[in-house]
Amino acid sequence: MPPKDLSITPPSSPMLMARQAPEPDDIPEPAVPAAVLAEVNTPHASSSLPEGFGAHEALLQGFCQHLQDRLHTFMLEEHKGIMQTLDATLVALRKWVETVGQQNEHSAYQLSDALFKLQEQGILLMENPYKVTIEAVTPEGYPVKIDVVKRTTEELIMAMPALSGWLAAQGYTMPSPALA
Repeated sequence: MPPKDLSITPPSSPMLMARQAPEPDDIPEPAVPAAVLAEVNTPHASSSLPEGFGAHEALLQGFCQHLQDRLHTFMLEEHKGIMQTLDATLVALRKWVETVGQQNEHSAYQLSDALFKLQEQGILLMENPYKVTIEAVTPEGYPVKIDVVKRTTEELIMAMPALSGWLAAQGYTMPSPALA
């Protein structure tokens, strides 16, 4: 007897679910008259069916049932393996997303902290508009450039004699400026 439902379903549908007990028929089968049963069970010479035609029907049904069970088991195992692979992939993907999210969250905390400190403390701007570069030669004969940077001209003018005196005391020499 062919199955009642012949629809094609995707692999992860109820076809792969555990087998359920068959539903009872809501209409009972009618009783077969005894004369019909006697006629069917008596061998006839004029019958086109060979003798012992239904003898192996139980064996064939058992084989088909066994084949269906094996196919069902195979499909469940294949589905299980695919689902395990998919689960492992999704776990790795979830860990990666969490890691990326934590990095961004940490960056957001750092930015928030920096902006809060900026709001509280402000920005310290240092301007050193006055700069002098002194070229000197060490006692060993190596040339050296020294930058002196001060905020005001008064500070620069006061720092120059002190630096020149220290360089002379240490043995540095200053080449004379070239006139252009």
